[in-house]
This record gives sequence, structure tokens and C-alpha cells, in this order.
Amino acid sequence: MKANLTKLVSGAVVISRFNGKNDRLVYAFPGLPPTANKIWRSGSTSAKLPGLGPDPFLHAGRRKARTHRAPDYVKWINERLTDLFGIAPLDAPKYGFAVDLVVWPPNNRRFDIDNRIKPTLDMLTHAGVWEDDSAVTVITAARRPVIVKGGWTAVSVRPAAGIGETVSEFFWLDPKLRNSVIPKEEL
Repeated sequence: MKANLTKLVSGAVVISRFNGKNDRLVYAFPGLPPTANKIWRSGSTSAKLPGLGPDPFLHAGRRKARTHRAPDYVKWINERLTDLFGIAPLDAPKYGFAVDLVVWPPNNRRFDIDNRIKPTLDMLTHAGVWEDDSAVTVITAARRPVIVKGGWTAVSVRPAAGIGETVSEFFWLDPKLRNSVIPKEEL
């Protein structure tokens, strides 16, 4: 099986293996995915004009809220897409992906690991790994106990058929590859 290791200017690492049963994409990058609680924002919801009463063209005197992606989330997606530009998609079925997400936090502050999954899946969808994140059938997520300055995230994507591995597969990678994915504080 041929493995390609690419170190990027952003500090991220992409490992892709193709032409074999265990095709996979491993993408590790500095920082954490944004929380799902902060990826959507909405505009103003109140709109009574002072002294004029309700606007007859607005429902019950309220402006319709406009929902949009938060600017920080859009910036994060674009940074990740820049890293993944030109990476060949997996030679895998359109349905049945397994995703492993490992997060090394930047500090001891508490956060919900499940809120980091959706932005990561959306990023992989935008990168063209699959058509829609509904193609993911297995998700494994872990928060490592080791603190890494600035935080660090590693994502592994592979076909879900024949899954017997878990997030621990990051620790069983070839040492040369493992050292580029796992932060030095963890080793």
C-alpha cells in the first residue's frame, strides 16, 4: 500500500493511502474544530420601528431572522480546504465511511467533544471526501488527556467495511507517520 505524507505550511499534516483495501485519509492540523454551538448566527429578530408601530410588511412587527454561518467558522473551513486542496478523494463507496476524531486540548477547560464532530464532518464534505456527511456510518471521537499548546486535531477517514479498529489506530501507525500526526507532547 502506498502512503503519501504531506506536511503543509500551516503546520497541518495529510497522510493518504490509496490503491489498497485500507484506503484512508489522515488529516492532522493545529487547533481545534469550532464548536457546533457557534457555527450558525442569526440577524436581528426585533424590528418595531420606534413610534411607528408594527411594519405591515413584516410578520407581527418582527423582522424575519436571517441565519448565516459565523465568520470565524467560514474562516476555519477555508483554512482547512486550503490544506486539503488537490488531495485525491478516497477510492471508497459513496456510503459507509468511518471517521475517527482525536482532539488534544490547548488547556484544561471543559468542552463537549460531540460539538467538535459536526464542524469536522462539514469540513470534509466541503473538501469533497464524500457528497454528504450522511455517508458516515461510524464515528469515534476521543479527547486526549495531554495538553498541547494551541491544541491539535487528527481525523482519519476510511471505508467502514471490516472495521475492527478504533481511535487507537493513530498510535499504531508507522512511527515515522505517527510522529507527524500525534503531537510531541503525547509521544
